[in-house]
Amino acid sequence: MKDIREIYEEVFIYLESWSEQSRTNGELNPYFYMRSVRDDRFQKGYWFPGNDSYMCLSFWSGGDSLNKTPNIFFEINITRGCSIVIVSRDSDSKTEYFKKMIEIIDARSDYKYIPNKKNNSWRKNLSRTANLWQNDLNFFLDNEKRRIDDYLLEHPLTELEEFISNFDFISSQNFDAMYSRVLQERAVLEEKANSLNKSFQINNKLPVAIQGFRIENFQGMKISEIDQLPTNAQWIFITGENGYGKTTLLQAIALGLCSDPDLEKYLDNQSRITVKLSILGDMAFPVRTKGNLSNSGLDNYGEFVVGYGPVRLNIQSKSSENMETKSQNHVMSLFENETLLKNINYELFASRYSNEKVFLELSHLITTVTDGRISKIIIDERQALFIETLSNGDRLEPLPLSKLAAGFRSIINIVFDIYLRFKKTHPNEKYSDFFGIVLIDEIENHLHPILQRELPIALSKVFPNIQFIISTHSPIPLLGANKNSLILRVNRSKEEGVTVERLDEIIDFPTLLPNTILTSPIFGFQEIFSESKDNNDFVRVENTYDEVLENNDQMKRIRQHFDPETTDEILKLLK
Repeated sequence: MKDIREIYEEVFIYLESWSEQSRTNGELNPYFYMRSVRDDRFQKGYWFPGNDSYMCLSFWSGGDSLNKTPNIFFEINITRGCSIVIVSRDSDSKTEYFKKMIEIIDARSDYKYIPNKKNNSWRKNLSRTANLWQNDLNFFLDNEKRRIDDYLLEHPLTELEEFISNFDFISSQNFDAMYSRVLQERAVLEEKANSLNKSFQINNKLPVAIQGFRIENFQGMKISEIDQLPTNAQWIFITGENGYGKTTLLQAIALGLCSDPDLEKYLDNQSRITVKLSILGDMAFPVRTKGNLSNSGLDNYGEFVVGYGPVRLNIQSKSSENMETKSQNHVMSLFENETLLKNINYELFASRYSNEKVFLELSHLITTVTDGRISKIIIDERQALFIETLSNGDRLEPLPLSKLAAGFRSIINIVFDIYLRFKKTHPNEKYSDFFGIVLIDEIENHLHPILQRELPIALSKVFPNIQFIISTHSPIPLLGANKNSLILRVNRSKEEGVTVERLDEIIDFPTLLPNTILTSPIFGFQEIFSESKDNNDFVRVENTYDEVLENNDQMKRIRQHFDPETTDEILKLLK
């Protein structure tokens, strides 16, 4: 289920577009009601009457003082779904008026209002899930709203008790005043987010960054501790042999930062995980043990951690509409390979027709992270199709996501999932302003070396304020990391268990080529000679294959100009 703040913003953008189109078409009643008081909820982006559980969308003036809602509204309720509500608890005149109106509307509709005589209210239930708000709202605007507008136009409400607000059309002046307040507040929220990010950029710090951790009695870790990690490190690479604890370290960090009780089953009774965290200028020290999470106020910041295991090709079905389930929290993929990522097909299709701005933003995001290889996205019969452009400029036929190469699918799935999950906590911000921590196990999976290098570059570009903590078996992703990146290597012994050491302080890895990185302590790979090499063959130590070809040409010329004996002497000297 989407976060309520995200729905408030999506609905506002949708109604903003609807109102503009309705005015262009000369519709009778092209205005909608917005929250009129600049209270705490308004400053959080709750643009309509409602709270954390529901919102009221009304298209007329007039409210019920006892119910504290508009008289007629379209309700989006997180638990109950969508419905149309009419209420007149504070006015007998309105009660009689609405009874007559409902009688006429019900006679023309297959869906009838359900009366609640005790509260002088009527309800017409639509769908049972808030995720279908757009379909239900379209139905309401095309049908019910038009009938209510027609009735109000023919039978204006003129007789009312004293001090009771009138039920009527919203005037353009009132709409403009409400609309202006919302635009101003949205600008304030955006400016706050931009100012916050700029302040961290000026100070060369990330808004959220791990500064250290202490892990006790977790799986193979007896005591593993790292401290004084700099807050300007956007990339933290975890290396080590298979079975040495890279995944374990990522899982421990995820457990230390996430409060989801469903994750408790992965802890031992003696486990204790402490994380030292810099978050928006404050310090936090969450401690996780079995049955307890002392989160030091992290709940105030919402969800800011996302985790991905080595399998990133499975996505939710389109029919799920990307709803959340208990098995699909933000880090479960690190623990369960069957965890499904968000469905980009559904979101692209939905945004294409409800929010063009989001569709274009998603399209630009995918094009950027694939380095232009996915050059365009189109929607055809409710399905997103991806157009790939080869390095020679050839444009291929559009394909659905399921038909793309595994490497592209993996990149698209994970980047899109990051976007959707952080959009919940940053509903009013561009994706370049998202901040938080992303954990990725085996980032190089399914990727050609070219994409292994390009992926960190692309992620840094589109998510410059997110810290990435990733494990890898390949030196190639390190070539794409920006400066200030850190390297943690996990080691393992029977006596000490899994331990962690920091290597970037003693190895200047940005100056090294892949072979040197492989043979350094970062990977500790010493057997770099091919088993198929003949003992009498030269070992080629050129830096690039172009140099190999150039040297081959020189050797060929030497053999052409000298006899075999002289050639052998020259080659021995070169060797």
